[in-house]
Order: sequence, then structure tokens, then C-alpha cells
Amino acid sequence: MILKKSLKTYLNVFPLAFSTAKTLSHSLAYFPYRFSGGIDHVFDNETHLKLRSFINFLDKSLENGFTFAYNNLLDGLQSKDLDFLNQNFENRFFSKIESFPSELDSNNLELQLYDHKNDEIEVFFSEMSMILGVRLQRDSNPKGLFKNNLKPDRMVKFMLYTPNKSFFLAASQMTDIRPLLQIPVVFRSRKKLFLKRKNEEVSKGKIGEEECHKVVFECEGANLAQTSLFGEMVKFAGRGIRKEHEMGDIFHKFFFTKESEWKITDIDNFMEGNEF
Repeated sequence: MILKKSLKTYLNVFPLAFSTAKTLSHSLAYFPYRFSGGIDHVFDNETHLKLRSFINFLDKSLENGFTFAYNNLLDGLQSKDLDFLNQNFENRFFSKIESFPSELDSNNLELQLYDHKNDEIEVFFSEMSMILGVRLQRDSNPKGLFKNNLKPDRMVKFMLYTPNKSFFLAASQMTDIRPLLQIPVVFRSRKKLFLKRKNEEVSKGKIGEEECHKVVFECEGANLAQTSLFGEMVKFAGRGIRKEHEMGDIFHKFFFTKESEWKITDIDNFMEGNEF
């Protein structure tokens, strides 16, 4: 995964209110990042280790790719690089935040990035989902879809969105079937953004504190309609696949191709999950 200046595979909201503190906390209605604390993150260590093992089995470079993407994400936010963010954010997500540079300027605010070069950025996984029946770009999806939660296979959730409640009828009529892979990733580190008034300094006591921030990554696969891969998807959702290599084969066919591209669809629950 490369955040390219792209996420190609190599892969809270409340009105602005200020205190007298020089470092402002919480979140802004137009900026996708929770300052001075990030998110409260409680994760199941057993689930994390299983998912991490499976992700490394799929592609040993993927975890490093997520970390690389996170570093570039913070740089892009701090530098107000709207071209970069537009290229790597899902459309609806970007439309919610594209005004933040002018909003910051009009409120005499600026972002400051503190990067502790020698510090490790820890990565945590809590879930992984495979999704059918919707497109990654939310504005491409019709309204009124039904969400079907199918049998999860070990660690992987499986969801199917259909235009009616009849799962088998809807599935048989689908002509554009592009699986999505959704992986929320929590990053813990001392590298972080501060929100401050212009010409003021960040409190030294805040700089060394670790924070957790959650970024949701999604990858859209190729169209599976009229191909044998759809049968493999049905097998995955139905009886379930228990052997890791079988799961790995399916994931590689769906998502780990030269055409695969990753996008960021939410940060720190700013989009409240960014439903389809």
C-alpha cells in the first residue's frame, strides 16, 4: 500500500468552542481528528493477534503500508493538502472536511504536528469485514438498501446489501458485484496533531503523551458478476472456509491485484462509521 501521494495497494461533532488554554482539545465540526486524547480504545488482544497474523499471511507489507499511510495522512492534514486528501478519502468523507483550511484561518487557528522520529507507531486490529452489494464511494449507492449480516468466518465479518429482503433473489439479480474489504486500524503513538491559536506555543506537557487514533481503510475489488469468483464468495458466506490458505486465495483474487486501490473512509468516528 502506498499513500501517494495514494493509497494504492502495496499495499463528535459539536460547535467550535474555545477555552483559555493555549492547546485546544476535543474536535471540530469540520475536521476529522480528535485532539488531545484521540479515542478511547479498548481492544481484545486475542482478536488483534489473530487478525494481525492473518493480515501478515495475506501480505507481509500491509501492516507497514498502513503505518506509512498514517504518517502521510498526518502530514497531509497538517499541510492542508486538499489535493492529497481528495485523492485518498472517500468522496462523501472529503466533502465533509474540504472547508477546514479556510475555517481554521477564519478562526485564527493552525495545526502543528509533533513527530518523535525514534518512536514506534503501534498498530492494532479489532475487526475485518468483507462487504457486497455497495460501492466504496457512498454517493454511488441507492437509498433504502437492506443490510444482511451473514455467517462470520473466524475473524472476518460478511455483509451483503440488497434492494429487497429476499437474499437469494437479490443475489441472483446482482449484475455489478464488487467486494469491499474494510479494515479499521488503531494507531498508538506520540506523533500527533495539535490545534492551537496562531503565534502561541503548545504546552510542553502535552507533547510526550501517547494517543490512539482510528482510521478506517477500505479496498474495492473488481466486478465478480458472471465469474466463477462469485461462487467462491457464496461458499465463503455460506458454509464458511476454515483453512487459512483458502481464505488467503480468495482475498488475493478479490483485493490484492495491481488494480486494487485503498481509500480512507473515516477517522476517529468523525463520519460515525460512514454508512453505505
